[in-house]
Amino acid sequence: MNFYKLFGAGFLLLCCTLYGFYRAYALRLRSSFLVDFIDFLTRLETNIRYFGDDIFSLIRISAPSSLSFVFEDKREPFSDYWKSCIKRIPKSYKLSRDDIQKLYEFGETLGTTDAQGQINHILVYKSVFEQSLKNARKDCESKSRLYKTLGFFAGAVLALMII
Repeated sequence: MNFYKLFGAGFLLLCCTLYGFYRAYALRLRSSFLVDFIDFLTRLETNIRYFGDDIFSLIRISAPSSLSFVFEDKREPFSDYWKSCIKRIPKSYKLSRDDIQKLYEFGETLGTTDAQGQINHILVYKSVFEQSLKNARKDCESKSRLYKTLGFFAGAVLALMII
């Protein structure tokens, strides 16, 4: 009987600790997505500046491989296409509601102006997403250690209660 209690306590400690590490990992995923999206905006700005293609083609060639799941098929009009792409972003990235709202707002007016207007639009949103990235990194630094520690100690407390 004592063996089962020890096994259960150890298993509970392990599960809680792993959950803390999972939460810390989710914070890094958000930062990683924002870095990839800023890279996408930089590429898109360059491609708009030097190529005269339609916005669908420019987005497809500008998307890094980590965002390729978002930009797959062509739909008309562009704003509907963009909204459907944003809806396909996995929940595992743990993007905030504010991040999702900014992504929607970015796509609403992209492709509706001339090349210089689109470049200006991209530059504005690039600075907005850089600020979000700065906040995400700050959250990652401050909260990831907290999540790991809380996971371990919550597991330890529950394990001690079982024993």
